[in-house]
Amino acid sequence: MKIRLRFVLLLAGLSVGGAGAQEAVVEELEAGRAVAKPMTETVDRDFVVHGGDLKLRNAVAGLAVDTKKALGLEVPEGEGWKHVIAIQFREQPAGDRRPRSLIPSFHLVPEGFRLQLDVYNLDRGLDHEALERAVLELLLYERCLRGRDPQGFEEELKLPWWLREGLLESFRWRKKEGDRELYEALFKSQAGASVERILDGQQVEEMGAGERAIYRASAGTLVMALLRQEGGREGMASLLGEAAVFKGEQEALLKQHFPGMNIGAKSLQKWWALQLADLSKLSVTETMDALASEEALEKALVIRFEGGERGVLEFRPELYRDLLAIPAEQRLLLLKPVSDRLNLMAFTTFPGYRPILFGYLTILSDLAEEKDAEIDSRVASLAERRAEMVELGKRVRDLLEWYRINTAEGLSGEFGDYLELKQQLEAERSENRGPVADYLRQVQKIYGE
Repeated sequence: MKIRLRFVLLLAGLSVGGAGAQEAVVEELEAGRAVAKPMTETVDRDFVVHGGDLKLRNAVAGLAVDTKKALGLEVPEGEGWKHVIAIQFREQPAGDRRPRSLIPSFHLVPEGFRLQLDVYNLDRGLDHEALERAVLELLLYERCLRGRDPQGFEEELKLPWWLREGLLESFRWRKKEGDRELYEALFKSQAGASVERILDGQQVEEMGAGERAIYRASAGTLVMALLRQEGGREGMASLLGEAAVFKGEQEALLKQHFPGMNIGAKSLQKWWALQLADLSKLSVTETMDALASEEALEKALVIRFEGGERGVLEFRPELYRDLLAIPAEQRLLLLKPVSDRLNLMAFTTFPGYRPILFGYLTILSDLAEEKDAEIDSRVASLAERRAEMVELGKRVRDLLEWYRINTAEGLSGEFGDYLELKQQLEAERSENRGPVADYLRQVQKIYGE
């Protein structure tokens, strides 16, 4: 029989992840011998961390508190906290070389439910992303178990993959840590973008890293689309109270908790696509890198003219002088959209490209006024400056890649998956149909038949 005695050392108020914590020692009497077992408990007593050293326990307690705060910012807390979450660091038996693992679980105890996270193989380092995911899973279990009678409770708790990963993505976006480039690539290619597949979420653990990244971004888009609906946060709060025990189709779960939305296979796909389009845009405080700016500029500078029997004519900068042969009224109609695009690009383009944009804008202004002021030589000079910027962008990219490789702590084996993902996305958008066709294709996918 074990008799547990606990007393708190005078470390209350220790800063942990923006919240207070208090350090305690648990003494267990085993065969008449006292064994000290240190633990860290957050001040609000939502989390208690056992094992490891003080620094590790404080870091883990801080991450747990931050995850709980992030969930509360996305989804209202609702009814008060009911169950403490225990995090236990455990040692592997000697010679056991299984990979590190985090095992969340819940148990029936006389006073209700005990939520626990067992962490193994700390000698290989602590995966912060995996720990955040495991803590979130237990937080969602806790919400589901509130108000439930532990007597006779035999339900299996299992969270839908899209919900857990989608919430994690929404946390990142709120902290401005979301990978916008991934969302932009997903928007352009719409690879694996069926909402039906997102809700299904089967075989996720068997996917490669690149494919998981696509599905994680897709799930995040879906969760953020739901949260941004009128009453979306309240609907998500009620959904979290049932998601881990719900046995039916996920679409039925959404209809039950978001009755104000017209949720069906097609309409949900439209909500998702519109949200993805929004997430893929640059904000007013973001700028493109040099290579992305060059790609955007090349597309923006193309002028298309309906040439009657000759079909659609394309004028790139090296052919701009030929626009003087077009009647003034038509020429102005062709030039204005390009000028508007360049002025809009000035907010998000790489700073080194802004003088280049100004150079093209002055050329367009001269063309509008029928001035032939050495246009060909000015265009050639701008082309040289663009080539220099591209070369600079490539060197910066290569330097960053070199730094990442040389500062990496180990090999994950996931590079091949990401390379395959990149090739897949590029293959699906390799056909160059022009900006108008690209826009129409995206509209068709959003408002398809």
